[in-house]
Amino acid sequence: MSRKILLGLTGQTGAGKSTVGAYLRGRGAAVLDGDLAAREVLVGNAELKARICAAFGDDVYNGDVLDRAALASRAFASPAATATLNSIMHPAVCAWLSTRAEAAFENADVVVVDAAALIESGFAARCDLLAVVTAPEPVRLARIMARDGLTEEAARLRMNAQKPESWYVERADYVIVNDGGSLEEALRPLYAALFGAD
Repeated sequence: MSRKILLGLTGQTGAGKSTVGAYLRGRGAAVLDGDLAAREVLVGNAELKARICAAFGDDVYNGDVLDRAALASRAFASPAATATLNSIMHPAVCAWLSTRAEAAFENADVVVVDAAALIESGFAARCDLLAVVTAPEPVRLARIMARDGLTEEAARLRMNAQKPESWYVERADYVIVNDGGSLEEALRPLYAALFGAD
């Protein structure tokens, strides 16, 4: 295949984006992780650190180490706080992802950007296709609590900071339902679009 495709992969927290990303990686796609991007852009970035401290308090950092749990508890406490964090982080993360995607195309025809705020950040507009992963709320809640070691209250706070499922679905080119059924089967239409017929 000679056509290069940049796929945006998003959905609500706990839906299973990383699992879908792993399936696509298994098919030969290069997968970029938005969470990793958020970590990487903060390394040694005094400007971002200063803006985060100004918005959320100096104590979200211990020296140069970000206390992610403390930041999350404040950033997801209200829509305004979430918007503030996003305004600080999104431009830097988008720039990081753009650079890495360009480099990844040297070795892959399909590059996947897996990021929770792909649409909100504006990065989805740069993608050729957008795939959204969905899962029922109880499934997402259980996954988040197990994955991040959170209480139900903390997990719900993160879930409630995001848009409703319908908001993601109406913007998607492909919707992958990850409800415990066959994920391989759910991915077949997307596989065909990205990699051609088997």
